[in-house]
Amino acid sequence: MNLVEQKLQWIPIIEMVPKDSIGFTLISEISGLGGRLRPKTTFSKLLETLWPANKALLSELQGRNITIVYEILSLPDDQLSSFANKFRVRERLKEYLEGQRLTPHARVLEAAFGEQQYPVPPESEGEIVGAVGEKVATLPEREQRVLRLRLGLDDGIRRTLKEIGSPEHMGRKIGREGIRVIEAKALWHLRSRSHWEDLTGYLSLPEENLGREFLGAVFMKDLPKFPYLSVRNLDLSDTTKEEVANISIHSLDDLVKVNLQDVTLSQKARGELGNELKKMADKYYRQQEEEERRRKKEEQQKGLERQRLLDEWESRPKLNNLISEIILSPEHMELLGSIRLSELGLSTRVYNSIQRELNQKIPFLIKGLLPEETTLVELLNFSIKDLADIRGIGVKGVVKLGEKLGYKLEQLLEQEGIKSQVNLLFERQIARQTVEVKFKSEVLLIRNRIKEAAGLGFTTPKQIHEWLIRTHRDKRISDVRINSWVIGAMIEYVLSHPEIEAYPI
Repeated sequence: MNLVEQKLQWIPIIEMVPKDSIGFTLISEISGLGGRLRPKTTFSKLLETLWPANKALLSELQGRNITIVYEILSLPDDQLSSFANKFRVRERLKEYLEGQRLTPHARVLEAAFGEQQYPVPPESEGEIVGAVGEKVATLPEREQRVLRLRLGLDDGIRRTLKEIGSPEHMGRKIGREGIRVIEAKALWHLRSRSHWEDLTGYLSLPEENLGREFLGAVFMKDLPKFPYLSVRNLDLSDTTKEEVANISIHSLDDLVKVNLQDVTLSQKARGELGNELKKMADKYYRQQEEEERRRKKEEQQKGLERQRLLDEWESRPKLNNLISEIILSPEHMELLGSIRLSELGLSTRVYNSIQRELNQKIPFLIKGLLPEETTLVELLNFSIKDLADIRGIGVKGVVKLGEKLGYKLEQLLEQEGIKSQVNLLFERQIARQTVEVKFKSEVLLIRNRIKEAAGLGFTTPKQIHEWLIRTHRDKRISDVRINSWVIGAMIEYVLSHPEIEAYPI
């Protein structure tokens, strides 16, 4: 069940019971409970699982045909006095309703991180439901099911291990220990590194807490990330310092999270500590604003510089080189400039031949983006003919080198999170230029075969290529088929140059 469906079934707790009922009276007595949204099936819990040890009370309730919580909460208020142990019934019901101040999703955090959770304002509960529900939805299906049933994420009913292990819920009977192991795995997954930071930010602060009172923080994520600072360095009176020392609060981080119900602090001390917290928080937020302004300014300057470099790159002379037809951004060029020739796995002979040729050329470098060393950018400024003429490379070497270049750049772009088909562009362009430089005579040899394929309804280079592979009868075709990119480029050349029909075979 998705979060939207769950939310549509959540209603205010006060609307779950009739007016003038036992439940209505008790809910009204608990501050801030009535307006909280909970699954409308929350009170469908069996009483025998709520009070398993009180046999006498359960026997009396069964005698009145009362088996679920809703049935006792919906009784008229004046009927409470008719129970043999009315004070015990009232006490247990109120204790159960007090527990409803926490959302089921807050109990997931409590179970996963071992940190006591505290009620938050009703308007903030949706944040917990959304954040925890999103993470739970990423768990394996069986772990999800156990966690939802155990803590009542969907219907508000918390179930025992024995109940969850029934065939009704799990499809087959699973023992309590088996369910316990699945639950532990689910909680372990929620504590994993990928979820830890997101979920711990929704751990709630105590209701009586300096962070809530003076900083308006409800969750841990709402607190400023204070640097470590000893309380002794705060501007406090001697009496306040003595009070703080007696309750073992040493740092600002401890102070902002402490539950004031567990310590004894005078109103004067609370006021001084709160004012110091405000000062430190204001200082932190000012620093954050200054850092954000500085970051935006740097990004703006960097963007202007990149645009200038891009304009410089796009306005460069159009050279007949390996990347003359491929549009590369400054980011791409920066990545190319980070690749050394030695990283391509070239043979020593080819590497030395290229290095020797590079020493005779003046590389085109974009200042500020590329390091002044032998990189792929320098190699890419060669033309196909220049590369093919280098001793030890030849036409086949050019095609293979193009495959390596394209694969290496594509790999780097993926690591940077940039989706691109630049490897395909490299291979297609190198193949096409290779055909135009070296394979014009071979193109003429297969011209009639390509025309024949086109006449049979094969219109795309891929279809014609497949047809040629299946039906070629001329050994010269297989001799020039270095790879699929080259033969594809040859086909494209024929299709895009109708004037070659004037040439004899």
